[in-house]
Amino acid sequence: MLLELAAKVNYQIDANNPYPSAFTGHVRIIYKDGTDIEVKQGYMRGGVDAPLTSEEITEKFYANCRYGGHNDPDKLLAICERIGSMRDGYQLISKLGESK
Repeated sequence: MLLELAAKVNYQIDANNPYPSAFTGHVRIIYKDGTDIEVKQGYMRGGVDAPLTSEEITEKFYANCRYGGHNDPDKLLAICERIGSMRDGYQLISKLGESK
C-alpha cells in the first residue's frame, strides 16, 4: 500500500525557492475527481519566523525520546538543562552535536 502511494507522488524543484536561507513547504494534491488542493508555507515551524514555545520544545524532546526508545527521558532532560545552564554550556552542547 505504501509503495502504491509512493508511486503516485512526484516533485518539482522550484528554482525561485529561497532555500537554504529559508525552509519553505509546498504541497499540492490532485484527486481523481479533479479536486486540486494546494498548501504553501513560507517558513518552517520552529524556525526564526515561527519559534516554538518552551512547552512545545519540551513536548518535542519527549516525543523524540519515545521514538528513539530512550528509557529515561527525565534524566536526559535534566542533564541537558544542567549543561545548558553552565557557563558556556551551549558550546559543549554544540561540540557534542558536531558530526564526526
